[in-house]
Amino acid sequence: MGLTQVFSVVYDHGGHIKVESEEGVGTKFTITIPTDSGKQRYEVNKLNLTINDGQHMREFFEANKQKFEEQLLQEAVNVRDKVEEIQTIGNINLLKNAHKLVLFLIEGRKHEIITFAKEEGVSWARHSLTLSFKLEWMHAIRRVVWDFLYNFDRLKEVEPGIEHFYTQEKQINELIDQFLNYFFISYS
Repeated sequence: MGLTQVFSVVYDHGGHIKVESEEGVGTKFTITIPTDSGKQRYEVNKLNLTINDGQHMREFFEANKQKFEEQLLQEAVNVRDKVEEIQTIGNINLLKNAHKLVLFLIEGRKHEIITFAKEEGVSWARHSLTLSFKLEWMHAIRRVVWDFLYNFDRLKEVEPGIEHFYTQEKQINELIDQFLNYFFISYS
């Protein structure tokens, strides 16, 4: 199997690949696949988050910033070990940028998302950063955002109507897709 196929299979099973390489010595690949990889991937996550009366969604995300980061790093199994390296190589703060993107998403700020995506694409290309990490990171952001949106409604004890849910789903997912499209175009 090629490395791309191996990465895809391991990723699909919630796994992690660690690579250690030394010139003249060789390369060691360590593949870790959790035994419970399929259990939580498609279930709603009830998270231990805090909410105050009258708190709006932006305030909720800001108040739970640390939990957001923890959840994001837990979801992005292959990227979490690369966060510092990406910061060092490209001066790109993945966690800070994830927060920025999420606030744009929940406020529906399409223009800012597109501008941000273009900047990110150029920066990742300039430093030859691996696209598979960005793609995994964006998928993790999407999953964590939806977990937070679920928990926001759950903690507010709000049962949103089906029309509200699908409108929100369409808005959030289309904006993430817009980010990805402009990111990859700029990267190219």
